[in-house]
Amino acid sequence: MRVWLKFARDDSLAFISHLDTHKAYYRMFRRAALPLAYSQGFNPHPIMSLAAPLPLGFMSNADYLDLVLAEDTPPEDITQRLLTVSGHENLTLQGIRVITTKVPALAALIAWGEYDITIRPGFNVTEAIEAFEGAREVPFVKETKRGTRDADAKTLVRSIVATEHGLRAILSLAEPVVFRPEELVKVLSHFSSSEIAIELVVRQELYVRGDRLDHPLHCGL
Repeated sequence: MRVWLKFARDDSLAFISHLDTHKAYYRMFRRAALPLAYSQGFNPHPIMSLAAPLPLGFMSNADYLDLVLAEDTPPEDITQRLLTVSGHENLTLQGIRVITTKVPALAALIAWGEYDITIRPGFNVTEAIEAFEGAREVPFVKETKRGTRDADAKTLVRSIVATEHGLRAILSLAEPVVFRPEELVKVLSHFSSSEIAIELVVRQELYVRGDRLDHPLHCGL
């Protein structure tokens, strides 16, 4: 049995690594006595993956896990077990969806991430956003472990709006160019009279590939 699970993280988890985040979910699943499926081989591990891992310091209301269970378990039972124990790991279950094994890995389907970005007071974010949207193209050099890649930042932003405390943006999470909130703010700084500084980033949602913005629990498969 395969399920997709959506969780929100407590802010206490903002500064733990991807590996430690994975361990926190594993502890929760063990505490909930879910019948986890394990890989074969010398060092078996639970068959689970976290879609679109977050950088250190980011908060999230939209962590999605792709999890395989060794036994069919009613979704209501899974939900109840996780709601009972998730507080121990500062995680809150937001939803569940049963998935067939033929569906590609969730991580491969994610295309966009939506973020609330709190900006340090004193910066004219609206002016920078208007200039960004008015530009025909915005050249951007993406730095990766394998080198650099030229891109147009305009193609990597699905939407961007000013908010009371900064901005909300939907950014590309699809290869070959993943566009992160701190990279967007760096680009916007070129349209501002001073460098824009981030105070807080909260991921609010993930969306799958397609013409519409659908999150994994509601998308067509």
